[in-house]
Amino acid sequence: MEEEKKPEVCANPTPQANHPPHQQGQPGPQNASYPQYPYYPMPPAEPKKDSTTLIVAIVALVVVVATIAVPVLLILGMSGWSGDTSEYTDVTYDDSFALAPGGNFRVTAGWGYVTALEIHMNVTDGAAVDVYIMTEDQYANTYAGSSPLAYSAVEFWENVTELSVSWNLSDDATSTLYVVVDNVDNPLRPLDATPTGNVEVEMKLVATTTYYYD
Repeated sequence: MEEEKKPEVCANPTPQANHPPHQQGQPGPQNASYPQYPYYPMPPAEPKKDSTTLIVAIVALVVVVATIAVPVLLILGMSGWSGDTSEYTDVTYDDSFALAPGGNFRVTAGWGYVTALEIHMNVTDGAAVDVYIMTEDQYANTYAGSSPLAYSAVEFWENVTELSVSWNLSDDATSTLYVVVDNVDNPLRPLDATPTGNVEVEMKLVATTTYYYD
């Protein structure tokens, strides 16, 4: 009679999981253990760039541009002109003349585009005289009669024997202007010259004319 074989027992038995073996293609059990792969830590996140510096730089640039641009625009806007200009200087009068008491002498100072005027006057014989810059209407009203009954002028230099000045015409001066030298005692001008006889006068006028181009 054959002897019955007993199952062999391992010295160190390994406990078996209490579930059927996992078959390929089928989901494994929830408590199955899977191989653990090496863990690689993620690189540290880059710090967010601070945008404050960029904003400050942009604001500073805007301020600088505005500081430069605004005055330029204001100047151009006030002048009403942004084109090219050319200036020409001409001697409009250079001669001498005589004045009797009560007399006057006028020279057209400029009109239209004349922007500056130099007046050089010298009495070579006789007493002091008066020098005025007048419009046509001012001249007509002041010297209309034998004795002045009115007075107005754009500019004046009274009771002088010599004069050398540079005078800028107003931007809105569109009428004809006269340079007037008189040997007249105007009762409306207490500080003007008092005629004592004939006078001899030398005068030179230099006009600066400005032309504007598109």
